[in-house]
Amino acid sequence: MEEWLKKIETDHHIDVLFACEAGSRAWGYHSPESDRDIRYIYKYKELRDYLSIDDPPEVIDHSFPFDSQGWDVKKAFRLMRKSNPSLLEWSYSPIVYRNRDGFGNKLREIIKYGYSPYSLGKHYLNLAKRNLKDAEGSSNLAGRQKQLLYSLRSLMIIKGLSENQEISARLFPGCMKHSSDGTSPELAAYLKLVNARKNSSLLFPGEVEEVMELIHCLLNCLEETVEDFGTGKQMTELLDKWFWESLESQGKDT
Repeated sequence: MEEWLKKIETDHHIDVLFACEAGSRAWGYHSPESDRDIRYIYKYKELRDYLSIDDPPEVIDHSFPFDSQGWDVKKAFRLMRKSNPSLLEWSYSPIVYRNRDGFGNKLREIIKYGYSPYSLGKHYLNLAKRNLKDAEGSSNLAGRQKQLLYSLRSLMIIKGLSENQEISARLFPGCMKHSSDGTSPELAAYLKLVNARKNSSLLFPGEVEEVMELIHCLLNCLEETVEDFGTGKQMTELLDKWFWESLESQGKDT
């Protein structure tokens, strides 16, 4: 992976500040055949790239040898001000390939400080509804279970925001299975769906119905809960300062 990151840096004249695994491997329900989904944040090596009339590309996409996407640090910081959920998930990925000068640590600090639980709650609520709707309208049994898994995962993140009153790794189902809440109905259902996905197996029809009922129940409860979430804090000054520092420092891998 390090050789590939260095090639990306050479080919695009960038420094990769943070790189992690996203997708099924990060969430812990991948199969041996699952692709790698690499996400990274980079800065251009030359300061002049940020001072030119035309902005440099803000996104770098590759489909081989990995499904990968990189965001320019300026784009990433602008999206952080909007409490972008992808950056939240990247920052807490359990599989990190590059963390230059503790970039990921600082990312989590600022997210924890300023992100809006309300914005995140609304995002994951809409995601849960959309995946549930897709599951209910699908005749593909494996596809239905996948959508239910995504829906339940989103609702568990919202519930974590409500119960923990802060943004942390405990929001994510992969960490929940190590918590004292190991007997909660939603966690039991989530782990059942995860195991089925990893083993390419199908749940019994009755089990699927139980999961759907649970998701509907959680939706009804959490829809009102989200309305009471906080709206976060202003992050522009912190992000501006960090952006300037990132352009000045070449850094080194940690």
